[in-house]
Amino acid sequence: MSTRVVAPVVAAWFIGVAAAFGAVSRYQAPPVSGAATWPADSVMAPATGVVNVVLFVDSDAPAPRAKLGELAELAALRRDVQVHVVIVRPGAAPRDAGDALVERAAEIRGAQVFVDEGGQEARRFGAAVGTTLVYGRDGARQR
Repeated sequence: MSTRVVAPVVAAWFIGVAAAFGAVSRYQAPPVSGAATWPADSVMAPATGVVNVVLFVDSDAPAPRAKLGELAELAALRRDVQVHVVIVRPGAAPRDAGDALVERAAEIRGAQVFVDEGGQEARRFGAAVGTTLVYGRDGARQR
């Protein structure tokens, strides 16, 4: 290759790399949604003295095996973590929607499983379906 071809290609590459670094340095992660502390009006009770992990899943979604599998591993490895799985069942969903998820979540060591009829508990937490919230020993949401 001649210098006439290589020099512009290398210059373009350097400009592209510099632009990418500039974009990454300006990136800001979106704010975490969810209640800053465990909601006082929640029907679920947080475990005291441990970290509480709350996963909100949709009763109609295909079983979120990866997330439930990760929570199962976490619960098996860490005794200082309480797992809560909230299965959000929309008002129009059939009564048996999410039953397979309930069974799967119940297999997690010590997991508290809650079926959220109409999504009221998710609203209390300010959480969307698919959200995982972590609350520290002090009850504050972790980032």
